Amino acid sequence: EPTDRMKLELALIENVQREDLSPIDKAKAFRQLMDDFKLMQREVAERVGKSREMVANTLRLLSLPLDMQDAIAKGEITEGHARAIMMAGDGEAERRTLYNEIINSKLSVRDAENAARRLTGKELKPRKRFGSPGDVETRDWQSKLQEMLGTKVQVQKIGDRGKIVIEFY
Repeated sequence: EPTDRMKLELALIENVQREDLSPIDKAKAFRQLMDDFKLMQREVAERVGKSREMVANTLRLLSLPLDMQDAIAKGEITEGHARAIMMAGDGEAERRTLYNEIINSKLSVRDAENAARRLTGKELKPRKRFGSPGDVETRDWQSKLQEMLGTKVQVQKIGDRGKIVIEFY
């Protein structure tokens, strides 16, 4: 016979697994499971069938100011926008600036992430392509691979390493 405590835990887990739950409601339910039943993030993740990272990221939403949490709950911004806001740093001013920009300019999640990187000075640098017009050896390898495989091949350099992209149909 399940105890009242077990029934409550099962009810909370069942509630978290509903599809129509907002990310904020999920975060609050995860927090309640952790507080009421002294569970770790890993244990919550196991019980609800999610990854520990997903539980941790969802719980991080509760660190945002209440008006931002309300915007997520109402669907005015997405969980992806919220992650971008948290990328903007720990300072309230930076987060508020980005939040206002997302709302006022109706930024996509990708644009919000780029804006967060600009605010923190951590902009992505464009990747250098291996096989530039002056790189004869790379062009030779690329040509040989295309000929051998009978399909388009790209040889790219990323930092000190590289990758070969082979198209297929």
